[in-house]
Amino acid sequence: MTVERVSGSDSEALSSLIRDYPFKPYRHYRVLSRRLQEAVLRAEIDGALRSQDGGAVIGPAAGQAAVIYQRLPWDSAFFGVPMGRILYLLRREGAGRDDVQTAVAAGVEACRAAGIWHLAARADVADADGIAALEDHGFRLMDALVTYVYLPKRETPPAVKAMGVLRPYREEDAPQIVDIAREAYRGFRSRFHFDPHLSDDRCDELYIEWAKKVCTGEMVEEVLVTENGHGEIHGFT
Repeated sequence: MTVERVSGSDSEALSSLIRDYPFKPYRHYRVLSRRLQEAVLRAEIDGALRSQDGGAVIGPAAGQAAVIYQRLPWDSAFFGVPMGRILYLLRREGAGRDDVQTAVAAGVEACRAAGIWHLAARADVADADGIAALEDHGFRLMDALVTYVYLPKRETPPAVKAMGVLRPYREEDAPQIVDIAREAYRGFRSRFHFDPHLSDDRCDELYIEWAKKVCTGEMVEEVLVTENGHGEIHGFT
């Protein structure tokens, strides 16, 4: 394997892999062209590799597969464990299982050399070879994400009964939002709770801390709340 530090997706081998990657984000969103899907993927990888926390491992054999990884400074500080993630396991549609296995092995080794002790990865459910390669290198399935896609040309969904007032977040809403998050996630068992290397107490506090950072704008760009018209908040998004 060739471990290559690149400044962005302008690397010829990496650019080619991005173009050929069959599991691009939003590929099921028919309103987004393939060109836009590629632009989203390229921008996300560019952002990771231009950061001092990102890196890429690109394989031989005409660059059939690559791993893009990142350190996670906030997560590392919160849990007290050096953490990172495999942002993408890129591969060509015709890449062999050995190519994917080799890329994952080199990516894991690169993260280990970078001092990352705890590594997470997100895999597309259709990428069977990628999932198998990750499992062969010690990864376990801990969580799943489901995306609901609504086709805009279909009939408009029926109107639902309005519940309260929907409005933008205001600074004075913060205590109620934190209280809602504390109650909503009470007893919740996340993928972090099932990891014996992480403190249960810190896992419990994760979503409370997340709610606080939602309020300060560190986690999201915009927050909406619903209230009863008298200042009592029912929910937020």
